[in-house]
Amino acid sequence: MLLALCSPSDVHKATFRLKPLTVSKKSDSVRCESFVFNPAGSSDDYHVIALAPIANISGVVARMMMYVCKGECQPSRDDV
Repeated sequence: MLLALCSPSDVHKATFRLKPLTVSKKSDSVRCESFVFNPAGSSDDYHVIALAPIANISGVVARMMMYVCKGECQPSRDDV
């Protein structure tokens, strides 16, 4: 699993909520999936970026938005 975190270090605990998440390095172009979610008891949205392609995202945190970006993955907030 290849994960790059664009968030505070304490988000490491919250990333386990993203399972099952499988990441493969078969893509030639740089595609990425950015998962924005809000862990329980937190007032901040954390940004977890995984290199594409993404498979089996069922069962992931409900309060989550997903978007696909081309090129380098960037956090969607300036303060992270």
